[in-house]
Amino acid sequence: MPVEYPKRCLVNRPATIIPKHIVDPTPLRNVKKSFMKNTAITMAAMIVTLLMAAACEAQLGQPRDVSFQSTLDRTEQFYMELLPRAFDSNKAHDLIIGLHGHGSTRKQFALDARSECASFREFAGKYGMIAVSPDYRAPTSWMGPEA
Repeated sequence: MPVEYPKRCLVNRPATIIPKHIVDPTPLRNVKKSFMKNTAITMAAMIVTLLMAAACEAQLGQPRDVSFQSTLDRTEQFYMELLPRAFDSNKAHDLIIGLHGHGSTRKQFALDARSECASFREFAGKYGMIAVSPDYRAPTSWMGPEA
């Protein structure tokens, strides 16, 4: 005796009972058009954001490698400095300090293209801040008595 399947089950049934709208490619074309439109809008927004970030970052001058002698232990210490293009030494300016991660150097926040470094420069440029990124004092980290 053959097995009776419930009417909703498609096992052992001919493919012709599948409704036409399930295999019709027209909705898929509409999805593709919608996807392409959304992708174009997203790409345009990204380009505008990048151009705005570049404009803010362009408000900073060239990075300058600076050194000084520490009064604590007489060692030479280094930091990178980025001044606003409209820097006026007779006016007060806000300061932002970028502390790099383990294994990096003072140059990371001043030169690196990674998003967190570029955002640091963009923020400083947007608000006319002096941006400084020092090396750590201890041999390999910010921690320890010499740091």
